Amino acid sequence: MSKLSREIVGRCAMGVLGLALLWGGFKCFRVGWAIRTDLAEHRGRAYDIDQAKGMGLPIGVGVVLVLLGAPLAVAAVVPVDVFAKLMGRTKNTTLWDNSQSADSLSRWGDMF
Repeated sequence: MSKLSREIVGRCAMGVLGLALLWGGFKCFRVGWAIRTDLAEHRGRAYDIDQAKGMGLPIGVGVVLVLLGAPLAVAAVVPVDVFAKLMGRTKNTTLWDNSQSADSLSRWGDMF
């Protein structure tokens, strides 16, 4: 596979997964809202917040799905350097801070 085809397949996979997670989050929000409106219709507008706890789980799951799906969907459509700037600077500098780690990794090549 060429580099371009791997890039296209990876972007399509991220897009499909991101959109699926966003769609699932949207459906969870709708279920939570339906629970709230059903409770409001049956009990009137003056219901206690303790009675509306059934809508918390679907809305919480929806928030998690949207938070996971949004970066994947954005990463599928924007260029790599723009997405890297959006996500921020990486903090993984352990090999640069400790040069002895790089020397110890080079010994693995001698074993095989």
